[in-house]
Order: sequence, then C-alpha cells, then structure tokens
Amino acid sequence: MYISGINSTYNYPTALQKSITQNRMSYAPVNKNSDRAVSPAFTGLNIMNRLFPPIRKFKNFSISEYSKLSKSELKYLREEYSKIIPEEDKNFMNNIEVLHDRITDILKRDYDEKYGEGKYVVIPVGRSVSSICKVLGYKIGETNVRRLPMSCTQIYNNDHSLTSALQSPKLKNFVFYLEGLGLSDDHLTFSQKKYILLDFCITGKSLTGVEKLFSKIIDNQDKLVYEDVMTHIKDPQTKQYTFDYLLGEDFKFLSFVRKSKRMENPFDCLINPATARKKTKLTWFKLLDNHMTGANYKDKPLKRDITRAGTL
Repeated sequence: MYISGINSTYNYPTALQKSITQNRMSYAPVNKNSDRAVSPAFTGLNIMNRLFPPIRKFKNFSISEYSKLSKSELKYLREEYSKIIPEEDKNFMNNIEVLHDRITDILKRDYDEKYGEGKYVVIPVGRSVSSICKVLGYKIGETNVRRLPMSCTQIYNNDHSLTSALQSPKLKNFVFYLEGLGLSDDHLTFSQKKYILLDFCITGKSLTGVEKLFSKIIDNQDKLVYEDVMTHIKDPQTKQYTFDYLLGEDFKFLSFVRKSKRMENPFDCLINPATARKKTKLTWFKLLDNHMTGANYKDKPLKRDITRAGTL
C-alpha cells in the first residue's frame, strides 16, 4: 500500500505476525530504567514451542529422538512436566521416578552378572512392567527390550482354555508376532542370547500360564527364562512400594501396550505414543530425560504417599 507523503510501500503484518508479536511482548520483562519491554533470551523460541509443542517430535520416546531436541525444547518440556503434577501427586511421581531408576539398575546388574552384558533380551509380559522395561532399554540398549501384549494369561493353566487357544484361528497372528520378537525355534537355535519374559506376579499363575502356552508353540525352551520382577528386589522399602504400585496398577498409565483379550492380534494392542494423554507423554519424557542427564536416584528417598494404600 502506498502512503501519501512517503515514497515507500508499507506491508501490513499478517494476523499470525500480530499474534506472535503481542505474545512476545506479554511475556517480556520490563527494564526498570525504561518504559520499553525487553525481550528475554529465547522468547521467540518459547513461543514457537507453544505453537508447535516439541513433545510431538517423539514417536517412540527413544534416545535418538531425544538427542534431536534443542536446549530450549528440553527446557520447555521440563517446565511443562513440573506444571502438570498436582501437589497431592508430587510424592507419587517422585516415587515413580525413583522406582523406575532403582529397579532397572537392579535388573541390569543381575542380568549382566548372570548372562553377560548384551547377551540377553528382556520381554515384559503385558502392561505391569512395560514402563520399567522401557527405561531398562535405555540402560541395556533399546533393541534388547521388546513388547509382548498378553493379559489374563492364568487361563492357560487350564487344559481346556489352553487347547482352545492353540486351536484358535487367531493363533497364526500371535505366532507371527512372536517371530518378530525373535521367539521362534529357527531364531533361537542360532541366537547366543537368553530371552527373559518378565512379569509382575502375585500368585505366579500368570507367568506359568505364559510358560504353558509357549511350551506348545516353541520347542527351544532352554533359551527362554520366565521371571517375576519382584524376585530381584531385596530392599524391604523398595519391595513394598513396588508391590503396592504394581498391585494397584499405578504403573499402567505408562504402559506401551494395552490390555489384550484372549488370543487378540498383538499388533492391535500396541499403543501409539502419539495418541497418549499429555501427562503420560510428559512422564515418559521425564523418565528418558532422567537417564540422559545422568540423574542419580540411588540415594534419593521414596516419599510417604498417602494417596496409595500400603505406602504410608
């Protein structure tokens, strides 16, 4: 547009430019010696982080995805995580972080000593220990942890239910999924690794159900190990808190698989992280961020959690 008296053309700002400018000024601190607002460092980047949240860059919450984030994006996500935790849940979330770090350290230590570093694959059965094993993958190598959606596996202790499962037309998809995990006789025959199927057990029937089903599908059982996560935890307080949270399903909001029905196609039970709730995604980020920044929770105490029974 030509403005009379001025030999130039003035381009009016677009609505988006106006909005960004207004937001920048509203967040800018005021210099005490001046009436003009002073833009802080990274103000423009903070606005962009609000317009395009960096949490969307995560597809699998992997180390490689984390490594591509800028310092301002990491700062923004840390602040977002701290804002979503209500006061009454702060002790619970503290304990979530502490337990994930402690338990994975214990599992890595035990498995490294027993099988050798890099000579085992951990497969969490179902939802209970899914997030624990995700963090374990950051410490032992992400390719050494797989996902196995299986629920209510205690039914396979019953001969009729076991026979029904083996005769199900859905078994083909299940076996195909297991092959992708490396759980096939062809793969196990030549593999130098142990495959540890890890679960949280109360009566132990869920794990024996898995073992009974797999014994009918996979002949090479000497490469498979069936374990209860609780057998590795010796410290009484850590054991009590872990048991209470796993029993109360408090870890399941962080699971990467959903509850599966009998012989349901496992591919349909994998959770797409992009569709998860904001709290879940930010907590996944926080657990990964703790690992990447070298946060040490070894001596950090578990806090009294009055919102969960048994952890008083």
